[in-house]
Amino acid sequence: MKVRIRGIDLAKNVFQLHGLDRKGGAVMLRRVRREQLLKVIGELDPCLIGIEASTGAFYWQRQFEKLGHTVRIMAPQCVKPLVRRQKNDSNDAEAICTAVQQRNMRFVPKKTLRTARHPGAPPSASAVSQSPYRVDQPDAWTLARPRDSDRCVSHTSPSADSENPGRH
Repeated sequence: MKVRIRGIDLAKNVFQLHGLDRKGGAVMLRRVRREQLLKVIGELDPCLIGIEASTGAFYWQRQFEKLGHTVRIMAPQCVKPLVRRQKNDSNDAEAICTAVQQRNMRFVPKKTLRTARHPGAPPSASAVSQSPYRVDQPDAWTLARPRDSDRCVSHTSPSADSENPGRH
């Protein structure tokens, strides 16, 4: 069984694998638990793997590339039109396989640990000094917006309030 292209539907605990041979026939349809995924992928010959962009996609991309595979990440909006039947993990994995073969498909650029900054981590000093945004200089939007105290002031006259009680 020589798998040329593999589509993987990423999830929290169970991943769906869909593999195609050189003729385009499905030769691998398999559900794999998270703990087994790297072992299963490592046992297979290197091939092209397609995955949808998600929060964990870049982690899995790095792991699969360490095992010798070529990984392409696609935006979910590009994969969704290729789902043939009702939406489920197996059909999503099949659509990912189809999408990764498209000649005009746009792939998400790679993110390495160097380029992917983890949320909550402080920015490096060089990144702050190169940023065009400065905290000590307010932008035009900040200067032009009304103050909170202006929003709370009623702009109606006292006679209008007596005619329409409860309306401000």
